Amino acid sequence: MLDIIPHIQYLVSRKDCVVLPGWGAFIANHVNAFVADGIMYPPARSLAFNPDINHDDGLIVASVVRRHGIRFSAAKASVASAVEQLRNLYNIAGYVTIPRIGTLRRDENGKTIFSPVNDSVASASFMSLPSFAVTELKPQSVKVGEKITAFSGIRTFGKIAASVAILIGLSITLSTPVIVDRSRNQFASMPAPAITPAKSITLHAPAEPQVLYIAKPDAETATEPAASFYLIVSSHNSAAEANRFIAAHPGENLTVFESDNRFRIVAATAPSFNRAQQIKADSQFAARYPDAWILKK
Repeated sequence: MLDIIPHIQYLVSRKDCVVLPGWGAFIANHVNAFVADGIMYPPARSLAFNPDINHDDGLIVASVVRRHGIRFSAAKASVASAVEQLRNLYNIAGYVTIPRIGTLRRDENGKTIFSPVNDSVASASFMSLPSFAVTELKPQSVKVGEKITAFSGIRTFGKIAASVAILIGLSITLSTPVIVDRSRNQFASMPAPAITPAKSITLHAPAEPQVLYIAKPDAETATEPAASFYLIVSSHNSAAEANRFIAAHPGENLTVFESDNRFRIVAATAPSFNRAQQIKADSQFAARYPDAWILKK
């Protein structure tokens, strides 16, 4: 039995809509950064489940084809069987849990309720962003005759900024070449001022090194990167026509890619356009499929 859980996890972390054929779809929505109770929270992606979106869009099937290298028809049948198994568990127990995604539960009215987990893979790309405390600045009341110091920090910063600006302007002035017209003999009688060498300014690194945390997917859920370019050798109006074409070419490892109501025969895939061109230009491939063309997914 095909395990489609890793495929669901992989696709939910990268796509905004992942359909479980005949059941429903996981919908991911972007959540902007926000402040609550003095805490600044980073952006994230929230997950929901919509049972009304259940038409098979081929997304999970395409992932199975890429991962396992099987034909489109076989992958489609395997995905349908795996989803049916999940639904059977749901119907028997009243709920089913998908790790790193959430729990689908049936309420007393028979309606499906989805509860996402806190560490959902939907927000994997934002997990390295920390949350931190923020403090609200409040205006200070000043008594008559009292010295105002509320903006002393700003004045100090302004003095430092002005000093830096002067140093930068001076360095530009001293480093700019000056053209002297020696055709004239009227030079000033005052001696030229002595110019001392420029002093270098050293910027010290922070005392403690800054650590950047990068989220890394679990090894058990990681899958191969999706191919973005398909080498198409034939195109058909129906799945039956595409399957007949594949049956007429046994041993050629052909698959079917469904898109825009067309069923296209795929002879090879590539992660980039240049790689797809290299495959198409190969002498053996060109001899076998002279009319092949490249489709960007």
